[in-house]
Amino acid sequence: MSKRQEKKWLRWLHQDNRDALVPEVSVAPSSSSSFTGMKGFYLRYQKQIILVPIFLIIFSLLQLGFQWSTTGDILNKGVSLKGGVELTIPSHQVVDLKNIEQQLRVSFPRNDLTVRALKQVVTTVGFQVDIDIDGNNPQDRAKLIAVINNVLQTNLKEGDYTLNTMGPSLGASFFAEVRRAVLVAFLFMSTVIYLYFGDKGLFKWILPLISLADSLLLLEGKSLFTDIMGSVVFIAILVYFLRSSVPSFAVVIAALADILLTIAVVNLLGMKVSIAGVAAFLMLIGYSVDTDILLSTRVLKNKQGTMDERIFSSIKTGGLMSITTLITTFVGYFVAQSSVVKEIMIIICIGMVADMIMTWLLNAVMLRNYVLRKGTVQ
Repeated sequence: MSKRQEKKWLRWLHQDNRDALVPEVSVAPSSSSSFTGMKGFYLRYQKQIILVPIFLIIFSLLQLGFQWSTTGDILNKGVSLKGGVELTIPSHQVVDLKNIEQQLRVSFPRNDLTVRALKQVVTTVGFQVDIDIDGNNPQDRAKLIAVINNVLQTNLKEGDYTLNTMGPSLGASFFAEVRRAVLVAFLFMSTVIYLYFGDKGLFKWILPLISLADSLLLLEGKSLFTDIMGSVVFIAILVYFLRSSVPSFAVVIAALADILLTIAVVNLLGMKVSIAGVAAFLMLIGYSVDTDILLSTRVLKNKQGTMDERIFSSIKTGGLMSITTLITTFVGYFVAQSSVVKEIMIIICIGMVADMIMTWLLNAVMLRNYVLRKGTVQ
């Protein structure tokens, strides 16, 4: 054997042994025929399944647009956000709330008001009146108490009720601050997600600086122009994610859709959102992102099993997390006595249902198609 043939044979042997030592990681999905029941249905009808969250997103946008055109806001703001008076009257007696509301509407025809019972489990412990009158006007306050006294045939003194007042300018200012805070939260959330799931490149180091500058502009500018600029920057980041990092885009859009759908359902239920409700929406961002990150991490970073097996494993774990939170908030809503706690519980309960839809019917389908097109896991 010549030296030339010997070198060629050694190169071939070395290459063959090296390939044998490298484990092959398959990212190809399992055949849908290997799954039966709901799993097989989920894999076979991916294109039809994703239409459900898309339809819900379009429905949410239409509802918010209708809400904006009719009321001037995207949600029904309560007294703490709009300004007005919150009157709380403890009572263990049976009270005709419809009669109270009817008499108040006659006395205050131009004001927005709600009357609701305060309950502890199944026992009524009082009622609450929210009305957008000027709390600093003693005549309006006296008129409100007079109507309640007339309906209940009683004489309420200052110690018999609690009266909280929120000025309209303070409520509007607080709501504007909350709106900017939500946008800043989405900016930094997008940045963290892209740093973990995004492609390597210069933009991975530029994005944190852009998010920081945009956040400072929003929090310090406090004007319509800075709000518009901040929103434009966030939309531009989403467009970049769609073109360069589909996993990052899927996580952010699923969290955003979760918030939009929850607001739309809250509007349809006729709920008045207070400061506590806004806090619940901020909590929903965290609840939504954790299941999305769980899904993306297992599908993109984990090498065990096939891609479809990893998706179903994520659904099992994430679904258990969501159902646990759903049951807890559902029970908390009926057990809690405070209307503030009830508002938080019902908003989180609605948001968790929306989160399960957007995570497993939108994010998971987008992520699966992305892996199939790319053919490898990052």
